[in-house]
Amino acid sequence: MSARRLPRTITRSIVPVMLGAAMLATTAIGMRAAPTLAARTPLMGAGELAGPVPVLGGGGFGTVASLSVAPGNWAFFAKGVLRNTTGSPTARPVRCRLAFGSGRDLVLASPASRDRGGSRQVFLLTHAAHIDTAATAILSCGAPGSRTGDIVVENVRMVAFKSAALGRRKGTLETTTGNADAMSQVRLLVGGDALVSGEIRTVASLPLPAGRWAITAKASLDQPTPRDQGTVRCAVGIGTDYGVTVGSVRGQGQPGDRTPIALEMVHSDDASFEARLDCQDLSDGGTTHIRDIRLIAYRARAVANQELDPSAIYSDFPAWMKPVVFAGYDRNLREVPPDTGYATINQMSLPGASWVVVAAGIIEHGAAQRRDVSCRVGRGSDHDDIDLRLSPAGTSSASQPFAITWAGSFSGQRAVRLQCSANGSDVRIYYLTMTAYKAGTLVEAPLE
Repeated sequence: MSARRLPRTITRSIVPVMLGAAMLATTAIGMRAAPTLAARTPLMGAGELAGPVPVLGGGGFGTVASLSVAPGNWAFFAKGVLRNTTGSPTARPVRCRLAFGSGRDLVLASPASRDRGGSRQVFLLTHAAHIDTAATAILSCGAPGSRTGDIVVENVRMVAFKSAALGRRKGTLETTTGNADAMSQVRLLVGGDALVSGEIRTVASLPLPAGRWAITAKASLDQPTPRDQGTVRCAVGIGTDYGVTVGSVRGQGQPGDRTPIALEMVHSDDASFEARLDCQDLSDGGTTHIRDIRLIAYRARAVANQELDPSAIYSDFPAWMKPVVFAGYDRNLREVPPDTGYATINQMSLPGASWVVVAAGIIEHGAAQRRDVSCRVGRGSDHDDIDLRLSPAGTSSASQPFAITWAGSFSGQRAVRLQCSANGSDVRIYYLTMTAYKAGTLVEAPLE
């Protein structure tokens, strides 16, 4: 198949955005903090920590990693994988939070025992705030009913963006720092909690002005009753632009009664619109809660959004157009070849630059036995990873949502790939999205 170039969508009258960040440093138990670099502009910052980092037990939160930044408007991603190290059937509820400025984002999880499906859960946290003096974003986790180390955090990534304007909305109250009419901005919705019923319903919505927007939604599914299980499907989108995810929870008090979810989409509009998070409980009863809902939107001067195809090439915009977002979606079921090592599921062929790439989707299988699946996003040996254990088909945790974050720089046209491996047949990836944010300068810090 011949290579095809993706169409360009350019927002008129949008001024360039200046992105900024500092290096990531960890204050995890038994780990030495990496040095923090002074912020430069334009810049994105990204840090990684393979772990495992023991989660603090017995109550409270223990710091996993931290990111120090200069004054300004800041938005963050924090991603990790929680893994249960015990063989006990006892539930291991976990809370992770991303705190910065006067606010914080929270996610809930409950990984099952190490030999069962659902023993590892991927989470994504988002947050944004304005600070007048240098400050630190802190990722921390706690397992109140467990001992320290019963749960560990692995494959941690933190990314920071600096924007010219920041809007924060909670309920009907919206506050804006910077020029409210600025085209280069980030907007955050703190959506709270909702009960998900058997009908499709909007659980959160974020009004946005005309422009080109990359939108990320995250939340936690929580089962409030001990006898019921829940399977919830959520979509964020406008018209034909959307992202979808599915998450399952067991009955309250059982391992797996809390599940993090995350999904992404890109939308361009000449008029103002609302980004909506719509959810439906697919199980009987409709008792599942969706908690800690966040929608965060990044505005770009130039956007290209296209169905993902290994032969597609994303052509670069002129250097003066900043910021730039390239996005792709794949709504087909993609098989993961069994027992053959890592196979490419899909990819983005990006122009030479510095990039932060976020991939989100669902992994499922149809086998009677559990499946171990590993996925990674990146280039060659430079990649971000997740490892998941899927329970037998037809049970909770047989289908699991995922999010992977990678940052890197290269010259010339290069492919950033999503690759997966599975230890058996009938494993599939679906509702895949990949979103690439172009950095003027990218600073990366491998963490010790």
